[in-house]
Amino acid sequence: MAVAGIAAEAGPAVQMDSTIYVRNLCALWQFDASLASTIEAVHPEDLPPLEPARGEDAWTVRGGGGKMRNAECGMQNEEQAARGPNVAASTRNLKPETRNALYLHSRYRPLQEADGWAAALDSGLVSERYVVVVSGWGLGYHVKALFDRLAEDALVLVAEPDITLLKAALRAVDVSAMLATGRVLIFAGTTALDRGAIVERLESRGVLFTAGRGTLFAAHGPSVQVAGAFHGAFQNLITEFVAYTRTGFVTLML
Repeated sequence: MAVAGIAAEAGPAVQMDSTIYVRNLCALWQFDASLASTIEAVHPEDLPPLEPARGEDAWTVRGGGGKMRNAECGMQNEEQAARGPNVAASTRNLKPETRNALYLHSRYRPLQEADGWAAALDSGLVSERYVVVVSGWGLGYHVKALFDRLAEDALVLVAEPDITLLKAALRAVDVSAMLATGRVLIFAGTTALDRGAIVERLESRGVLFTAGRGTLFAAHGPSVQVAGAFHGAFQNLITEFVAYTRTGFVTLML
């Protein structure tokens, strides 16, 4: 999925649209105020630079049904929410200090690449999965492409160790409608690998992890390449939780 090779000169930095960030953070705040607060505390000067993708024109983000309920968030009217802002697709070189570039998403068509990534998961029959665990948020393109293929009550769990990258993504890509469903749970930063916090957060939805064809693990290649140990540890914790959930069901049946 990554576009790797000899690093080219970085393109111009992506100009952020503050309305995108506000929409995303407001939607996240409804279901995970702690993470939203942590993201908000990150200073803009600490964010990693993003580059515009070269082969994809500006695209329109469709709101698609998610409504922000907090009046302080400056809720837009329904027409604006449905239309969404026009923004250029972006990417990021994860290894700018080396000659071998590793891009978070395609430098040319990240949206098309994300659709291809999600389509490839269809061999795992994603429409029959009620929980998908994604290793890496990236800029969110692949998460959104996957989300659109899932059942209406399915969950997406996303592990992302880099809070600064997560904030940069929420400033660049409008995923507010997806976040406003409450069906995307982000485990980020230093608390992402807290076993107790994971169980507390997921226990009420435990039945979903064994429903249908069970839980699917979906790796975002570039994210795993730069933080493999983190993603491996998170996957192990979710695997333990699924086993714990199954044991609980068996006990109830005995």
